[in-house]
Amino acid sequence: MTTDAGKIRIILIDDHDTIHDEIGGLLKTLDEIQLVAQGRNGQEAITLCDQYETDIVLMDISMPVMNGIDATRVIMSRHPEIKVVALSGLRDTQTIQKMIAAGASGYLLKNAHPEELKSTLQAIYGGQFVFSADVIKPLLNQKTLTPVKSPRDYGLTRREMQILRAMGDGLNNNEVANRLYISTSTVRFHVTNIIKKLGAENRLEALVIAARDHLI
Repeated sequence: MTTDAGKIRIILIDDHDTIHDEIGGLLKTLDEIQLVAQGRNGQEAITLCDQYETDIVLMDISMPVMNGIDATRVIMSRHPEIKVVALSGLRDTQTIQKMIAAGASGYLLKNAHPEELKSTLQAIYGGQFVFSADVIKPLLNQKTLTPVKSPRDYGLTRREMQILRAMGDGLNNNEVANRLYISTSTVRFHVTNIIKKLGAENRLEALVIAARDHLI
């Protein structure tokens, strides 16, 4: 299939006909989107990414033959330039963590509003990480995260790690300052450095990256 210049090229992967009808149909109506291919399992997703030029894969998680987590891991190893967005009905923290660790740039629930889907695809195409509010809230609850030794530390100092973990607990700058017995201005300074070191655009994206790489 030929691609249209300037459009966001999408591959849709799901094992349900209704998703292909509804989400696929919606994508075809968006002027800035080109739906280049559709598949029904993770193995087909890998094959299609090898075959087509694409920017984003909308990936279901629970599928036959190969699930979306394993497929995302393979796609990221073969095509690191492709962004994978989970499109799932699952919202348990273990699944979300595994999908982020596999390399997903976003996580949307299947009942997401069409405008949310559109804006998410645009933001991820632009290099951002985007997760539904219903997904990110439990993810950033420190008690739900499984401690794992991180393969990357991003050069964060001991103090920055303390502040990052406090942010992961859901504390705002004033609350972080009170916990660590430092000034709010000092917290703001460190938060700015944390965001920069993690290559994030904002506080939320920094937390998502930190969760993905098991820093929190």
